[in-house]
Amino acid sequence: MSFDPPIYTLYDRIPNHICDKIIRHGISLQPKTAVIRESDVDEKLRKSNVSWFHTERWIGKWVIDGAKQVCNQVGWDTTWPESIQFTVYKAPDGHYSWHQDCHSLNHSEYVNNKDVNSRQRKVSIVSNITDPSEYEGGELEIIDPTVPPDAPMENKIVKISKKRGQVCIFPSFLYHRVTPITKGTRYSLVCWLRGPEYR
Repeated sequence: MSFDPPIYTLYDRIPNHICDKIIRHGISLQPKTAVIRESDVDEKLRKSNVSWFHTERWIGKWVIDGAKQVCNQVGWDTTWPESIQFTVYKAPDGHYSWHQDCHSLNHSEYVNNKDVNSRQRKVSIVSNITDPSEYEGGELEIIDPTVPPDAPMENKIVKISKKRGQVCIFPSFLYHRVTPITKGTRYSLVCWLRGPEYR
């Protein structure tokens, strides 16, 4: 695959009135404390609340369909999406420290698994649905894999725009984080596309 870096943004993808509707719907599902892996709570690593959209096709068409178009254009082979996560980060310190979204199995376990092409998280999708005037902090940052490893850390970080309604698409193995919220509340959507390994 090519890197330069492999981070794509669809600006103005989700209209303001749809963002408002998504937020109302996500809150109505009463978001619960976010966990790490299946059930671990670790607020040093992750402090947020989440609810899930399992069948809301009216949301998926704005988020998933746009991401699939990007994947087709750049040649990323994907199979199917996971459910969409509605995430709430609140001041004073809602955050998600550096992490990857892909599965932690090693290469040999992937090769030997019969369902690897559909079970593996391949592409991450993050949508900001909050007006940036309503919160401070809460920035999505991604490590640029094209920067030399011995470069200063600040040179490796790609800061993603906080523009409302945008959709950011990137490989799930890239390290990324959401910096601490210092004021207000940030609502976002997160989803993952599965598929075979990058080649």
